[in-house]
Amino acid sequence: MLSDLDLISLERYVIAKDQLHNRYLHGSGVVCGLAITRDDCSDNLVVECGYALDCHGRDIVVPNRQSFDLDAAIRACLLAERTRPVCDPPSQPPAACPDDGTWCVTLRYREADIRPQKPLIAGSCGCGRGGTAMGGGTCGCGGGSASAGSSACGCGGTGTSGGTTTSTTTGTATCGCGSTAFAPGCEPTRTVECFELGVCRDDQQCHDLSARLASSMPAQIIACLRDAWAKVGRQVDPESQKLNAKLAMGKATPRDAGAAYAAVWRLHAAMSDLVRGCESPSPEVVQELAAARPTPQLAEESNAVYVARSGTAVRQLLLLAVLYARDCICKAMLPPCPPCPDDDRIILGCVTFRDGKAQSICNLSCRKYAGSFVNREYWLPVLPMLTWVAGLLCCLPIIQDQRGDRRDLQVLMSAHDPDGVLRDALLDNDFAAVRDLFTRAGSVRTAFRRGASRFAPQRWAAGRVNLSDVLGTNVRSARTRLAKRRVEVTEVVVDSRDDIPLRGLGLLPLVAPGSRVTAYVVDGRIVAFRAQQGQEEQGGGG
Repeated sequence: MLSDLDLISLERYVIAKDQLHNRYLHGSGVVCGLAITRDDCSDNLVVECGYALDCHGRDIVVPNRQSFDLDAAIRACLLAERTRPVCDPPSQPPAACPDDGTWCVTLRYREADIRPQKPLIAGSCGCGRGGTAMGGGTCGCGGGSASAGSSACGCGGTGTSGGTTTSTTTGTATCGCGSTAFAPGCEPTRTVECFELGVCRDDQQCHDLSARLASSMPAQIIACLRDAWAKVGRQVDPESQKLNAKLAMGKATPRDAGAAYAAVWRLHAAMSDLVRGCESPSPEVVQELAAARPTPQLAEESNAVYVARSGTAVRQLLLLAVLYARDCICKAMLPPCPPCPDDDRIILGCVTFRDGKAQSICNLSCRKYAGSFVNREYWLPVLPMLTWVAGLLCCLPIIQDQRGDRRDLQVLMSAHDPDGVLRDALLDNDFAAVRDLFTRAGSVRTAFRRGASRFAPQRWAAGRVNLSDVLGTNVRSARTRLAKRRVEVTEVVVDSRDDIPLRGLGLLPLVAPGSRVTAYVVDGRIVAFRAQQGQEEQGGGG
């Protein structure tokens, strides 16, 4: 018999399987849409329609544009911070909670119970009048029909249903059936999926590339090797490292015999700590480590023989180090199941908020995308290009032409290189042209690396003053803040932004300390900066 519990179990099973599929196959984040824009008619923000997945694998669908009051959400967040309960250990709320700064708009999955639905109830539980089933017998009451004074359907002579007492006489309604109504709290309730928009502070961690890549495979490999090298470096001093390198390459001399034992012993101790730190080291590794255990120089053993024997032990230990590095790489290649943090909110973007208004919106700031193949093909259309190239290569009629005649390779080469110049150039001087091509590619790569390191943002912006921090503020406040960084400000009042005579815009509004800049002011607030004559090379922009 199919009961309500069976249907509920089936529904929960299907939902759990869908969430498991979303969580571990696609991950969490924005799938599409959900861009943050300004509202043309108010100071609110607008979140466009879209679709996202949270860390539990639950679908969050925003079917239409949502107006979001950022100012009210920030004030509610600050109020929650001020009135939060004192925990153990005691913690005091922040004394000053400024609302100016960078705030991130979040999206969270929510469920809501809508109005209860009135259940459909038959007049007499599917039984005949008086609880008698059609064809004879009673309605699940075990034996003869319910008569006056007899027990009916497990309710006794007088049963109660939903707080209503009914008499169980022949021809009347039985307990829990018929005209007796359910209490309002017992009626079935429908649950619908919805969402909730909110804000959170920008903790600056999402801007750190190393933090965002900490759970990736290259980061795990680097962390494992770095930890191993740190353990070795703590036990093997630099002099011992140099001597072990000489012993391993056979470059040590008999004069190194006195220090060889201590150097090899330090390396052996470091490798022993690494092996003991493994979850389940193999017996072969343990045996190899025991075989490479250093021993002091024997009385009848010459220095040259002892140095050679120490070199063999060092090479065995280095093989164990290579094995350890291989295990680090192989273990990191096994992707773990992503954990779900305590905070299940999805960051849609961050907004710079000042004086009760949103100054700038960055949708890609701190935003994370779920693993959608649609997004990957949109950003990096490599797969469509590879498919197109594969179609050309795989479907090119090399053997037969359109008339069905066989094609000869010599005919194809003659058609594309009739004079043989290209073929001769490739064959000359033992493929010298090909080698030169690879050499030139290596030179370009080296030059690119040098140029990238020269124009790295952290080197470019080192010691500079960021003028964007004072954009939108009044002139007095900006002068005070920039004077501390030795930046001289000249004020120019204009009627609108269109009157600003800027010849070009800088990539970053950065100037060096000691610079002179011109501040363009509209309605008492600075809207742009421009470097004064002789200061353009210092990076000013507006």
